[in-house]
Amino acid sequence: MQRVEMTRRVREMLARCGFFVSEEYGLRGVSFDIICRRDNVLLVLKVLVNIDGFSKAGASEMKTLSRLLKGAPVVVGERCGAGGLSEGIVYLRHDVPILTFDTMKEYLEEGVPPFIFAAPGGLYARIDPEVIRKARQERGLSLGALADIAGVSRKAIQMYEQGTMSATLPVVDRLERYLGEPIVTALNPFAPGERGEPAGMVRPKEGGEPNRFREGVFEKLAGLGYTVVPTRRSPFDAISEHSVKATIILTGVGAANKACLQKARVMANLSRITEKEGVLFLDRRMSRENIGGTPVISRDELRRISDEDKIVRLIQERRK
Repeated sequence: MQRVEMTRRVREMLARCGFFVSEEYGLRGVSFDIICRRDNVLLVLKVLVNIDGFSKAGASEMKTLSRLLKGAPVVVGERCGAGGLSEGIVYLRHDVPILTFDTMKEYLEEGVPPFIFAAPGGLYARIDPEVIRKARQERGLSLGALADIAGVSRKAIQMYEQGTMSATLPVVDRLERYLGEPIVTALNPFAPGERGEPAGMVRPKEGGEPNRFREGVFEKLAGLGYTVVPTRRSPFDAISEHSVKATIILTGVGAANKACLQKARVMANLSRITEKEGVLFLDRRMSRENIGGTPVISRDELRRISDEDKIVRLIQERRK
């Protein structure tokens, strides 16, 4: 299956399952293909036929975006260099969950979650600590006795009961056969996590000539109390977060020319999907204060803003 066709199928499936799905923006070099939301579930998705093309840099940005937007990064893939990916298994690469199309479809459309994940050393499942502890105690088994049955150490059984260790499939099979009941718990590949680098100091984009206007915008926002996390593979230039006011802004910076029109349209769509404010800072004033649904603030206007409340009010006024 070609990547374009695969992406189309993923988009259609998400829409069928009640997600608000971002538009196709056709930009190259972007770390994600789709951002979608359903109620309190927000996903930052990448679609790849061969997951060997999933880079560490792309994963890092997906994880950072997901953390700031309170969502989860997910890759939908079909194969890797070793062969096709199996259904019903959650793979991990660069700490990002990877599912096949059919695994994701079964989870979303039929409510059947995956129970197995791939990790170095083989396939694993998470053991329900309450279930295995209760089953052992009801049968009057010591930790050592159950360890002998499972073929693992006493310490491993203790960690299963604490929920701090997963088990290989052969171990799960031996335990379930002896105890006569399922002991594994379902995986949630869409669970938000703390993946991604913490928000910190303002960092310029890597590569290329220094952009003094962009750096000036970021420094101004930092002075207003925002932590600015620049992006390298996104349709916007940064995510700005005000920890005290709990405000998150998709932040674009650019020149007032034709190129800003597409950026503004894409940012407006992503702003609606993520339910976050979005703004485009331009190097000079334009006749319009809103482009494609994205509020626009000029360099001179930004210079005159002295507090965080003023910039949020201005964005909200121009969003209408």
